[in-house]
Amino acid sequence: MKRAVAALFITTLPFLVAGCKTASNDEAIAGTAPAISWEVCGGDTACESDMRALTAEGKLLSSDGVISQTELTAAFERIKKEKEASESSTESVSESPTEETAQSSSVEPEPAPEPEPAPEPATTSKVQPVPAPETPEPAPEPAPEPPPAPAPEPPQVAPPPPPEAAPKRFEWFMRGPYASLWTCDQAASTWPALTGACFEMPDGAYHWALRQAWPQ
Repeated sequence: MKRAVAALFITTLPFLVAGCKTASNDEAIAGTAPAISWEVCGGDTACESDMRALTAEGKLLSSDGVISQTELTAAFERIKKEKEASESSTESVSESPTEETAQSSSVEPEPAPEPEPAPEPATTSKVQPVPAPETPEPAPEPAPEPPPAPAPEPPQVAPPPPPEAAPKRFEWFMRGPYASLWTCDQAASTWPALTGACFEMPDGAYHWALRQAWPQ
């Protein structure tokens, strides 16, 4: 009994599968409007997504039933022709201004009319004399600047006389200059002979000092 049931199942299985496949061919891909037959994609999810996008664009014509593979192929050919016609019309529109520009550039401009000569002035019997141009007088030269006055020389300051008359075979001489009276006093204190008090001159401090006179 079991063997008979198994044999019957194996015999009827191809007919059941064929019946299921035929029924699925009449089904439409979910989300397509107008409906596209399931057999176009055969269950491929990526293909079904493209079909839904295609119907959403409204480029497929409505059908009384489900759109088959044959009807879809014809729709693709129609869309392709419409796209080519649109592109060709766009190219013709873009080329037309260029042709007009080329034609307008090829036309040479007409030469401008030559101006008419101006009428000659009527001659008069009396000719007015033309005054000679006045020669401008030369501008006076500036007076030369006087040379700068020389700087005044500092007044001559006479040194005070030596403190006393020099002994025989000795003489006084001015020793200096020094930067200050204090420096002068220090130098005078180290002199081995007689010296005088320090005094100021225009160029510094001096003091009288006694030295041996050279024989003449």
